[in-house]
Amino acid sequence: MTGTNYNVLKSLHDAYNLPIMFTELGVNTDFTTAQAQEYIAKTIPELVAAKATYNVIGFNWYELYDDPTGNYGILTSSAGQKPIYTAIKQAVAAAAK
Repeated sequence: MTGTNYNVLKSLHDAYNLPIMFTELGVNTDFTTAQAQEYIAKTIPELVAAKATYNVIGFNWYELYDDPTGNYGILTSSAGQKPIYTAIKQAVAAAAK
C-alpha cells in the first residue's frame, strides 16, 4: 500500500477521512501465474490490514469471468476456476482470520 516515497491511502485518508473502496483491482495480464499469485498473496492482506488504519471498506476484483476482449477473469468464460481464483480465495480466507 505504500510506494517508495508516497502513501496514497494515507493521503486520501488524511485529506477526506472517508471510507475507501477499490472498485477494480486485478493483475497485469502479462504476469505469469506465479507472478499473479505472488501479487495476490501480498496485496489482499495489505488491503485487509488497511481497513483499520485507512478505513478501506472493500475491494472488487476485476474481473470475474474472462471475456472476448481479454483473459482478465479469475474464472474462464465457461466458469472453470483458474489458478488465481484459488490464490484469491486462500488470501481472503487467511486475511479474515
